[in-house]
Amino acid sequence: NIFLICPLSISIDRFFYLNTKENAKLSELLYAFKNGRYTKSVKVSFLMNLYIALWSLLLVIPGIIKLYEYRMVGYIIADTPELTASECLQKSKEMMKGHKWELFWLELTFIGWGLLTLITCGIAGLWVSPYKQLTEANFYLYLKNN
Repeated sequence: NIFLICPLSISIDRFFYLNTKENAKLSELLYAFKNGRYTKSVKVSFLMNLYIALWSLLLVIPGIIKLYEYRMVGYIIADTPELTASECLQKSKEMMKGHKWELFWLELTFIGWGLLTLITCGIAGLWVSPYKQLTEANFYLYLKNN
């Protein structure tokens, strides 16, 4: 997960973040695997998952709160690649302060789309997943500008 899925997720976040401004190239889907970014992507993913797991040991709710605190890490890496892994985690934590509940409610609006994807055996997911990713990228821009 940490060595493949998390860097790929960071690349997908970058792809959709760039699509909020212009048409991004498909090569951006490999962003985290190029030019020495892989090590940083793995490091930030490891730290993020470690913190979430440790907070989850206390109770489930603190783990969920940490999960929401670190949701913008992929977009922060995409937007400011010069930051270290610890700085990305800290910046995400600061950005999400007071906005975790907003993101939670935003995600709840996608329940109907998730049910549609289930009913259509995943076919609707071809349209729903990009829509959801782009919505999250725009949420990052909203946080960044405020």
